[in-house]
Amino acid sequence: MTGFTNVYGQSGKVSLSGTVLDSQTQEPLEMVVVSIKELNLWTTTDKNGKFTFKKFSAGSYTIYSSCLGYEDYLRKVELKSNLDSFKLMLKKRSLALKEVVVTAKEGKGNGTSSKIEKSALEHIQPMSLTDVMQLVPGQVSLNPDMGKVNQISIRGIPTVQNGEVKGVDQMDALGTAIIVNGSPMSNDANLQLVSTATSGTESAFASSVGGGIDLRQISTDNIESVEVIRGIASVEYGEMTSGAVIVNTKAGKSPLRAKVKVDANTKQVYAGKGFLLGGNRGALNFDIDYTNSCDDIRTTAKDYTRLTGQLAYSNVFFKGNCPLSFNSKVSLHSTIDDQKQDKDMNREEKERSKDQGVSLSINGNWALNKPWITNIKYSLSASYSHQESYIKRLESTNGATSISTSLVSGEYQAKYLENGYYSELNIDGKPINLFGKITANLAGKYGKLYNKFLVGFEWRTNGNDGDGRTFDMENPYSPGNINALRPRSYNDIPFLNQYSIFAEEKIKLPIATTSLDIQAGIRVNNLRPKGLFDTRFEFTYEPRLNLKYQILNRKNNSLFDDLSIKAGYGINVKNPTLIHFYPDKAYFDMKNFDYYPDLVVMTTKVIEDTSNPDLKPAKNTKKELGLDFKIDKFSVSITGFKEKLKDGFSFDNVFDIINYKKYDVLAADMNPVFQDGQIMVDGNPHTYTMDTVFNRYTTPKNNYVLNKEGLEYYIDFGMFDAIRTSLIVDGAYIKTEKITGGESFYLPTSTWQGKRYPFVGIYAGGECDVRKRFNSNFRFVTHVPDVKMVLSVTAQVIWMEKMQKTYENSSDGVIPYIIDTEGNRITGSGVYTNTDYQKLVNPVGYMDNKGNIHPFLQSAESEPIFDALIKTDQPKLYIEESYPATLQVNMRLSKDIGKNMSLSFFANNVFNHRPLVKLDISDSYIRRNSPFYFGAELKMKF
Repeated sequence: MTGFTNVYGQSGKVSLSGTVLDSQTQEPLEMVVVSIKELNLWTTTDKNGKFTFKKFSAGSYTIYSSCLGYEDYLRKVELKSNLDSFKLMLKKRSLALKEVVVTAKEGKGNGTSSKIEKSALEHIQPMSLTDVMQLVPGQVSLNPDMGKVNQISIRGIPTVQNGEVKGVDQMDALGTAIIVNGSPMSNDANLQLVSTATSGTESAFASSVGGGIDLRQISTDNIESVEVIRGIASVEYGEMTSGAVIVNTKAGKSPLRAKVKVDANTKQVYAGKGFLLGGNRGALNFDIDYTNSCDDIRTTAKDYTRLTGQLAYSNVFFKGNCPLSFNSKVSLHSTIDDQKQDKDMNREEKERSKDQGVSLSINGNWALNKPWITNIKYSLSASYSHQESYIKRLESTNGATSISTSLVSGEYQAKYLENGYYSELNIDGKPINLFGKITANLAGKYGKLYNKFLVGFEWRTNGNDGDGRTFDMENPYSPGNINALRPRSYNDIPFLNQYSIFAEEKIKLPIATTSLDIQAGIRVNNLRPKGLFDTRFEFTYEPRLNLKYQILNRKNNSLFDDLSIKAGYGINVKNPTLIHFYPDKAYFDMKNFDYYPDLVVMTTKVIEDTSNPDLKPAKNTKKELGLDFKIDKFSVSITGFKEKLKDGFSFDNVFDIINYKKYDVLAADMNPVFQDGQIMVDGNPHTYTMDTVFNRYTTPKNNYVLNKEGLEYYIDFGMFDAIRTSLIVDGAYIKTEKITGGESFYLPTSTWQGKRYPFVGIYAGGECDVRKRFNSNFRFVTHVPDVKMVLSVTAQVIWMEKMQKTYENSSDGVIPYIIDTEGNRITGSGVYTNTDYQKLVNPVGYMDNKGNIHPFLQSAESEPIFDALIKTDQPKLYIEESYPATLQVNMRLSKDIGKNMSLSFFANNVFNHRPLVKLDISDSYIRRNSPFYFGAELKMKF
C-alpha cells in the first residue's frame, strides 16, 4: 500500500504512535516490525498491536511495516507535529487482493538491484535459487535441473546446449555472494576433487569446488524475499566480484503449511509452521523439505535426493525504550543418497556422493536511538559440512603395470599390479566456516538533509578438517599414469582468516525542488592477517560510490512523477580460496628398469610446493550509468554497465624437467636385485644411461580476465484495468569477453627421431571467448481477484546471440595466421573471417630439456623439428557464430481454492518450439530453446 499523508503543526521534535491491525478482522497484530526508513528507526508492536516512536525531527518520512503472511505496508508521511493514532492496516497475502506482484521489482535505491517478494516466489514455483534468477533483467528461463550442480552468475551468459546449461563460468559463480539472513554462505573450504596437480579444479564428482555455492542445498519454500544486487553494492557486502544475492527467510507466526510438488523429473514435499510462544517469549518457526530428482531413469546413478530442515527462534527484548531483536536459526541439509549403482555399471562398481551439513546463524538489530548512535546490527554464523565422494571401479591394466608407493623423491623398488582389480577412492571433506559482523549506524535529519552513516567490522574463517583423499596405495585409483596420485589429509591445511572494516555515508540532499542522493564508502580487507595492521597476504581496498539525482517530480512538473539519473563506480574483491592457496603436491613416477616378473624399479619425483607465491585477489571494477522515470502507472529503468575483472583464478600448466636413470635391457635368466639404491647383477652395478623427461602439473594463476558490458532495461506499463492485465518488458544486451591473460605451455605428444619430443612450447596470452546476447521478456500478468487467480504468460525472445573466438594481445595484435596455397603468409584481422585455410599459431618461445628458454623466430616455421609446436586449428575456428532469433513461451497459473488451499501450474516452452540450427564452425546441429517441461504443486494451510 502506498500513499502520502500530511500532518501539520509546529516544527521541531515529533512523536509517532499507532496501531497495526488486520485489515479484514480489525484484530491487532503482535510482534510486527514498524520502521521509519529514512532514520533507521524501528520498533515492534505489543500484544495490543501498538507501537511508538518518540522525539525525532519533523519532516517527510516513509513508514514501512512487514509481517509474515501479510503484504508489506509502505506510506509517505509528512510529520510536523505529534501523531498519536496512526493506523496501519495490513492485508493478508492472497490472490483476492486488488494488487498482487508476481514479478521482480527494480530497486528504488542508488545501486541497480531486483527485489523478488514472496508472492512472486510462490508463483514461479522455484526448486532452487537458480530458478529465481529468471525474473532478473537479462536472464533467460531454463528448465529446473536438480541433477547437476546449480550455480549462478550475474550479468553472465552461461554455456547452453540444446536448452540445457552445460557450464556456468566458475570465476563468475565464485564471485557471486550468497547472503542468507545477514550471513554469507561460503564455498572457500570445499576440497572435493581428485588432485589440483593433475587437473586443477576439475572434479570427477558432482561438486562446485573452486566455484560458487551449490544452490541445491537451499530450500526456497522458507524464503520470504530475495534481492539480487547487480550494480554497486553497499560496502557492507564483501568477498564478491559479480554481485550479491540477499536472501531473507521466514520469521513469525504463520499457519501450518504443506506442499506437494510434482514435475517431469522432480518430486517434492514440504511442511512449515510459525508459532507465537505467548507473553514475551517470542516466535518459533520450523520447515522441512524433501526433494527427489531423476533427470533420466536410464541413469539412476545420477539421482539427486535432498532433505533440508530449519528451526528458527525470534524475539524482541527491551521493547520499551531500546528494542533488541534476536533471530536465530539452525539449518540442516543432507543429500541422503547412500549408494548409487547404474545398471550399465559392473556389479561391484559403485558411486556415492554425500553432503550433510548443519549451520547456525544469529542476527539482530539493537535500536539504541541515541544522539551519537541509532542502531547496532549484528550477525554471527557457523557452518559445518561433511562431504564424501566415493568411487569404486574396475581397473583394467594393459600388460605388466607397475606402481610406486613412495611419498618422497628417490629411486625405489616398485611392484606389479594385478591385471584387473577394484580400486576405491574416497574424498572426505569437512568444511568449517565461521563469520561475525557488527555494524553501527547513525541516522538523522539535519535541517533539510537526511543522513545515514555506518561503520562496521567483519571477521570470517574457513577451513577443512576432513580426512581428505584416501585409497589403498597397493590397489591405486587410475594406475599407470606418470602424473601419479597419493593420499592427502585435509586437516593439516591451515584455516584462512580474514577481517574487514568498512564505513559508508548516505546523504539525501534536497536542492530546491530536486534532490541528490549520495552513497559513498570504502571497505578494507586483510586476508591471512598477522595482526590488525599487518598481513601475510595483502590489504585490499574497495571504494564504492552511487549517485542519484532526481530532476523532476510532482513538485516541479505536471507530467513526470519521477525523472532521475544515476551513476555508480565501485571495486569488488574476491580472495583466493583454500584450494588456490594450498594446492596438492605433484607426484611423478618414471620407470627405470623392468624385468618382469622379478624386479621393477621406479624413480619418484615430488614437487612439494605447487602453490603460487605471486597469487593475488581477483578485482572487478564496475561502472554504471542509468535513467529512471515514471509517468502515472508507466515506469522505465535503463542501466548501462561496464565491468572489468582482472587477476581471476585458474589453474594452468607448469612443466618440470626430470633426469632419471634408464637401465639397459637385461638378458633372460638373470637375477637382478635392487640394493643400496642401485640395481646389481651378479654382484656388479648394472649399466644405465640418463634420460630426461618433461612432466606437467598445474598451479594456480591470476591469468584470467573477464570483461562485461551491456544495457539492462525494465519497462512497467502498469495495469490495463479493462482486461485486468499488466505488462512488464525487461531484458538486456550483454557482451562478455573471457580472456586468458598470461602465457601458456604445451608439450606435444609426438616424438622426434624416435625419442620424446625435446621442447615445450610457450604461447602468448590473449585467447578470448566473446559472447553477445540481446533478449526481451514480455511478461503478461492477468489477475482476477474475484476468482483468486493469477495467470502469467512470458514471451521470451532472444533477438540476437553470437559467439566468437579471437586470439590477440596488445603487443602482437592478431596472433593466428594462415598460409595460402601459393605459400603466402597472411596475418591480421582478415584471418578471423577467412574459412579456406587452417589457422596457425606460433609459440613465442620454447623450453629445451635443460630448462633454457629460447625465443621462437618466424624463420623457425620452416624447420621440421618445430612443426609440432605450431598449433593448427580448423579453418572456421575464428568466425563469428550467429544464432537466429528465437521465441519461447512460458506459462504460470496460481489459483486459491477456498481459504486454505491453492493450486499452481507451470509450463515452459508451451508450444515446444525448438528450431534446429546448424552451427557454421562445427557443421553440426543443435536445438534452440528448452524442451517442453511442466509441473504442478498443491499447497494447503491449516
